[in-house]
Amino acid sequence: DSQKGLLISGGESLASMLELRSYLANYSHLFTSLLFNSWMLILWQYIKNIVSFFSLPFFFVSGASQPINGVIGTGRFHLIEVITIPLGIMYGIRMKTKYLIPMYIWMILIILIGCMQKIVPHPTRTYAIIIPFIVFSTEGVFFLVENLWKQKMQAIKTIGVLIILGSISYSFLYYLVSYTASFPIKYEKDWRAEDEKLVQYLQTNQHLYDKIIVDESADFAYTSLLFYQ
Repeated sequence: DSQKGLLISGGESLASMLELRSYLANYSHLFTSLLFNSWMLILWQYIKNIVSFFSLPFFFVSGASQPINGVIGTGRFHLIEVITIPLGIMYGIRMKTKYLIPMYIWMILIILIGCMQKIVPHPTRTYAIIIPFIVFSTEGVFFLVENLWKQKMQAIKTIGVLIILGSISYSFLYYLVSYTASFPIKYEKDWRAEDEKLVQYLQTNQHLYDKIIVDESADFAYTSLLFYQ
């Protein structure tokens, strides 16, 4: 049941969609039955999810909204890849590159399956789309470099390469600083940073007591106890 609740056909998601139908109670029953039945509402939500899946902020700027799903403030890809990924996709189609066919199928399947969920795009449940996107981005970089090298003016080549390398370097350094310095401090509570210290304390002092009770208000996860022991 909990797994079904993650889908757009789940009870909670369907209830919010059917709420719209309740506002049309005074209209023709045939009208509401044909256009606002469960299947039509699910189809409409599915189409909206497909559109929402291609979120530029999620993939290239801000990333996940929950700290347990990723480093807040950093996208899944370098900012310059907002150019190289579409370029790679279009370049592969134009050149009819056969070895990219599995990547196209992979990408389409992840999108079609991932959009069946009520949260789209989801940072972990659609994580596998990173693989085809990396491949397409690489193709896009090759396309850019190839066209830069065709330019007769050396200055254009130099500036183009510097822009590409500079963008990638900045994105990498920004992520590195966020991951190693900012994120561990700002979101340590969300990652239960104190659980390890508590388990160490319990292990050190458990021989002094017959029973140790942890109050529910401490929000201590039993899995943390198992993991750190």
